[in-house]
Amino acid sequence: MTNNLFETIAMEWLEESRFRLSASSYSKYEQCIRLHILPCFLGMKIGDVTQELLNSYIGNLSSGLSNGSRRIIIMVLNNTLSYAYHKQHTKKLLYVRPSLKKDSRVVRTFSEDSQRQLENYVLENRENVPSPVLFALYTGLRIGELCALKWSDIDFEHASLRISKTVQRVKIWSEEAPVTSLQILPPKSSSSFRLIPVPDFLLNYARPYRNGIREDGFIFSGSPVKPLDPRRLQYSYRRMLDRAEIPYLNFHCLRHTFATRCMNLGWDMKTLSEVLGHSDIQVTMKYYFHSSFEYKQSQMNKLMLL
Repeated sequence: MTNNLFETIAMEWLEESRFRLSASSYSKYEQCIRLHILPCFLGMKIGDVTQELLNSYIGNLSSGLSNGSRRIIIMVLNNTLSYAYHKQHTKKLLYVRPSLKKDSRVVRTFSEDSQRQLENYVLENRENVPSPVLFALYTGLRIGELCALKWSDIDFEHASLRISKTVQRVKIWSEEAPVTSLQILPPKSSSSFRLIPVPDFLLNYARPYRNGIREDGFIFSGSPVKPLDPRRLQYSYRRMLDRAEIPYLNFHCLRHTFATRCMNLGWDMKTLSEVLGHSDIQVTMKYYFHSSFEYKQSQMNKLMLL
């Protein structure tokens, strides 16, 4: 039986997993280990960890944690335990069984009236760069994908848009003040690398902003070297909603709104899934199989007395 400490094994597993993880996932798992796992297993030998101890630890996790955070903790813990067993650091293969209810996901979208009001505000208050809000409403791109777009990613001739990167603020571990770094990374998954068609009106809207800007320049920051910070975009978006007197929904709801409108227009699920960059059509169905209330209402009003 090994005398290696649990904390050593956990960090070894993390380092060996680095090549498989995105920078943001690595950062998330490191934060999870340092903040939520190691404090409870500090100084403990891996061979002294028991099933009873693990069950007690999971049962006593802070009630302030979301189910999503708990799932990450359990996943990281199980991967560490499996790594320890297969590397022969311990003779016991232990496993923590997740027993968490799945969070019910409610897709929130802008009503047609609110969307129209938002679009009018964007078109009446033009700035020096195209509006990422308008692009989100009519391409369904994630906020990081939008921030990473360069003019070279738009093919005006073939009315298409290439998504090959994303911008994220990645947390860097520090025992002092939290530190983040703005990074341009590969997209969320292999399916997120995609080429999507763009509606003609959106190209016509964007084309005048292209004049005199280098192809390698970022579309929404107006800079040739620095992308728009998603955090800054979220701030300006919230301010836009306030000024337009539209009830607040987070930026990701623009993507939900796009997808729901496409469903209501009769898009098939496979096409929508590919445009959104989902890894599986089941993900698309899980979120958008149910149509909007407005669509349900329009269908209901087709009923008439016999």
